[in-house]
Amino acid sequence: MTVFSKISAADAPEVQDALQIYTDSFPPNERHSADVIRDRLARGRYILIVGRVQEEVVFFALLWPLEGSEFVLLDYMATKSGYRRRGIGSAFLKRIPEMPELAHKFLVMEVENPGSGENREQRAKRVEFYRRQGAKELQGARYFMPGLCGGAPTEMILMVLPQYDEGKIDAMKVRQIVIQIYRELYNRDAGDGLLNSFVNEIAGCIRLI
Repeated sequence: MTVFSKISAADAPEVQDALQIYTDSFPPNERHSADVIRDRLARGRYILIVGRVQEEVVFFALLWPLEGSEFVLLDYMATKSGYRRRGIGSAFLKRIPEMPELAHKFLVMEVENPGSGENREQRAKRVEFYRRQGAKELQGARYFMPGLCGGAPTEMILMVLPQYDEGKIDAMKVRQIVIQIYRELYNRDAGDGLLNSFVNEIAGCIRLI
């Protein structure tokens, strides 16, 4: 059984355990530095949840509540190698409604677009994992995550969990979510070139599929 708990102190030993899983699970162009993560924890902006199996930290999730919003970005989530495919990530997502900081909130996920080429199958499995948890894709809302540590941007799919407003979101609200993610997570303002290459294409009523 996995026991989940919130870690508030940036210097807690569990933070280092989580950072090791983080480094092992994500490529450099999709990672913030450890210093950035510790600073955000210290300022109370990140919510860090760890999962333990017999006192060993085997899972972590970093969540970012968007300011003044009903949406929370699930920025990172990963399970330690050797403990994957045991349902730990699924168990965490089912626990979210019980967490005071996340009750009555909606999770937004940036999930790498499967596309084609190398690792397509792995990326498709990740999208399917979130679908099995009930997450829905924002249809037609093209989105790119800026490259971190000097890397190239990555095309992503935006997904939301749980079901939102009978399966649709107004495009203006989606654009606001995207602009907030860019400003709060990536320190990029509304004039950013990458942001403006796609954000204004988000129009109409966005269906959740």
